[in-house]
Amino acid sequence: MYSSREKFNEHKKSNKTCSVGCFSRTLLGFFPVVNWVRHYNLREHFIPDVISALTLTAIVIPQGMAYAMLAFMPPVNGLYLSIIGPIVYSIFGTSKHLCFGTFALLSMTVHTSVQHAASILEGYDDEIITASICLYSGLMQVVFGSLRLGSLIATFLNKTVIRGFSTAIAFHICASQLSSVFNVEAEKSSGDFPLINNLESVFKQAPKFNYLSVLLTVITMTFLLVIKSIEKILKSRYHMTKPLPSELTAVVLATALSYFMNLDSTFNLKTIGEIPSRVTLFTNFVPPGQIIIQDSIIVALLAFVFVYSFGCNFKDPDDNSLDSNQEFIACGFTNAACALVAGFPGTGSLSRTVVQVESGGKTQLAGLLNGLFVLAAFLIAKPLMEFIPKCVLAGVIIVAVRSLFKQFTDLVKLKAKKEYGEMFVWLTAFIGALLLQAQYGLLVGMLGSLGKIFYESNKVKVYSLAFNESLKVFEMSLVINPYNKMLFIAIEGPLNSITAANIERSISDIIFPSKTTLMYDNNNLHSANSFDCIVLDMGRVLSLDYSATSAIKLVLDSLPHKIIISNATYSAYLQLKKHLPNDVVFVASNYDAMYL
Repeated sequence: MYSSREKFNEHKKSNKTCSVGCFSRTLLGFFPVVNWVRHYNLREHFIPDVISALTLTAIVIPQGMAYAMLAFMPPVNGLYLSIIGPIVYSIFGTSKHLCFGTFALLSMTVHTSVQHAASILEGYDDEIITASICLYSGLMQVVFGSLRLGSLIATFLNKTVIRGFSTAIAFHICASQLSSVFNVEAEKSSGDFPLINNLESVFKQAPKFNYLSVLLTVITMTFLLVIKSIEKILKSRYHMTKPLPSELTAVVLATALSYFMNLDSTFNLKTIGEIPSRVTLFTNFVPPGQIIIQDSIIVALLAFVFVYSFGCNFKDPDDNSLDSNQEFIACGFTNAACALVAGFPGTGSLSRTVVQVESGGKTQLAGLLNGLFVLAAFLIAKPLMEFIPKCVLAGVIIVAVRSLFKQFTDLVKLKAKKEYGEMFVWLTAFIGALLLQAQYGLLVGMLGSLGKIFYESNKVKVYSLAFNESLKVFEMSLVINPYNKMLFIAIEGPLNSITAANIERSISDIIFPSKTTLMYDNNNLHSANSFDCIVLDMGRVLSLDYSATSAIKLVLDSLPHKIIISNATYSAYLQLKKHLPNDVVFVASNYDAMYL
């Protein structure tokens, strides 16, 4: 028998243990690196992660520099982001395959935001404004994630929106590589219809096309496709588990060819060129104000959308570790760190995420190693990297995103399942992202998803119920067959001013067979005189307002039959009782109506 003091001490000890456990779980959730390191399978995952990180290194360096220039930042800042971004994200991020770094569409958006802020703010150059937007957007992402807003945004970013959006982004990425394929300088446009503007700026320089560059791109793509076909055969027939380093092999061979044959000077082939080594830290930022905060919010939301959508697109089917709120926080801490060193924000890169998956990356260690390899390459192998042909890297990227074009088969599958609403959402996200700027295109896709939800939430179904005497249950039936001169009609969905007209028409169609659009039994063709009681099952009615009540009353007032309403919720009962005639009977279930 415990004394009162002993019980108090036991209760206090139990609460303390619970508090420690809750704190530990919260801390582990805040630092996912602890969890994935603890469960890391060194034998199965280390070699694929190393190969993936090495492969990514050759692509990250030129892309990081190019996309930094796209945001009108010094090229070396793109390398800083490619070093800091993956390392910090691997500590806080929950996606196993996401490659964090520079991304063309975010760079375009950043440039647009900087130009907008620079036209209003005075006394600050573009680099300081860019770094400020990066810092404030990162801090906002941490706050948004802490407030659990990631779950809210993720609600509208369903799989259909993500797949339609990412398919359109694949076109943007391929278009962005055409300037490297044809060895020309494309004009970077951040205005409306960027895809069309990009294509126009490339093909108007057709007389300047370098056909050796095109040939090397074709050879690279052919080599990669052949090696990947062989890899697929080896995996299916011989159960090979290790990926072939095809991308890395192609880049190394092309770099050797470029170095020994002097392709840059002999054939005017564009290579990476000189890589600067000077490090610049950002310490001065624009004070927070309406303009800078407004642009920072746009960048913060868009960066998160890319991180979460690409993470969802490539997560393993049995992987439940992806957390939208933690991704918000991870993106925020990463960009806040990048603001101090790189000066402009990063996000998930679709093309490099595809390369990471295709080259065999298994865990966040691939991203961490990628950042370290970029740093090592920056310090050691910088002279050799300067000879990497840009056209070869373009070929690697185009082959890597080819799997995204297979997502067009989603439309065929959705059509076969008659999921026309999902088809509408997919096409809305695809067309919006294809033709407009990324942020507006994604907004169009989310609005399409919201429109579908609104349409389906206001769709009412009215159908006949048949009593199965063997099972003693009521079943939905396309055959209108009254039971003991009682016609059972079920109403499903919200009843409001939007659906009122449909309710009136649907009930009348069932009661009067000459108007019905449903099937009925020709051997038991009924008329309004073949039953003397109508039972309205309202157990599936989600809501009921005055307009819908008036529509039901209009139909029932025109009928001489006895009316019974079953399964009504208490709020629906009060609404109907107030407006329907006094002779309408309310019962708890259809079974009560049968024996009334």
